[in-house]
Amino acid sequence: EDRLAAIGSRVPDRDLRVDVDAEAALPEGSRPLPNDTGLAPGCVVENVYVFPGIPEELRAMFDSVADEFAGEQRSRFLYTVEPEANIVPALEAVIDEFDTTVGCYPDREAGHNRLKVTGTDPEEVDAAIDRLLATTDASETPVSRD
Repeated sequence: EDRLAAIGSRVPDRDLRVDVDAEAALPEGSRPLPNDTGLAPGCVVENVYVFPGIPEELRAMFDSVADEFAGEQRSRFLYTVEPEANIVPALEAVIDEFDTTVGCYPDREAGHNRLKVTGTDPEEVDAAIDRLLATTDASETPVSRD
């Protein structure tokens, strides 16, 4: 409310009547991100960063968390025609066992799912890839359902 009042004093010709509680609502369990330049909310939910679409607000908000993106990352990819639902247990096991993140990205045009394993320790990434190769019908080269 204080922020809204401050902005309202700078632009008195604008109608800034908003439901502050609704506008400031964030997902349960999220970490709010400060927005010192505007009103748009932003937050972090696990490893997902949510930023406003207003460029000035996005830049200011990103600057407050930019150091969280520091460090070297290594990623490797696998490809599978298996539906994501069929490989969820294998993906969850890798996430639980190795210090990596795993993403599954459907590519309907190519006819496969791309699995991305990312981490800061190359040995952990390689071990996670080896486990996925052993427990799923995945390949290091692109495959297609055709």
